[in-house]
Amino acid sequence: MLTDGRFHVIKNQAVAIEKHWSQKRAILTLVACGIGAFIESELLVGEVESVAESLSISQGFIGFIMLPLLGNIAEHFVAITAAYKGMTELSLSVAVGSATQVGMIVAPMAVLFGILTGHTITLQFEAVPLYLLILSLVAAFVALRDNKWNINEGVMLVFLYLNILIGFLLA
Repeated sequence: MLTDGRFHVIKNQAVAIEKHWSQKRAILTLVACGIGAFIESELLVGEVESVAESLSISQGFIGFIMLPLLGNIAEHFVAITAAYKGMTELSLSVAVGSATQVGMIVAPMAVLFGILTGHTITLQFEAVPLYLLILSLVAAFVALRDNKWNINEGVMLVFLYLNILIGFLLA
């Protein structure tokens, strides 16, 4: 059972959004978009090596910056739209929930799937990307720890993201 008082705020904000489409239309759209995203991600991942070589950027930059940014564009759009409409709780829940799911479910499942298919996948990172990931986790914790957000924290996180982007570009 959820005991977090913010659940009701998020639920009320989500109800305001879901009044526009029927459930059938929303599910069909979600399925169609999921299939489209799967096809596009397969095409994109298949070209990582050639894109990295042709643009003279590292595969780490593509894997840590470009693929997550492009792969989660729908979630980013929902989070930004919700924030624009003043639904801060919903916006942050979408953004942080997405990252949490990747860290807790997707990454371990990728390792297990790799074992099943005979393709070894490890979560062993080079030093610089690992430090940048730890820095992003600490920054997110600092910004979200008190359940109060302001423009200064938002600007700090945007500039931190730009610095991390540059760090991965140069690594």
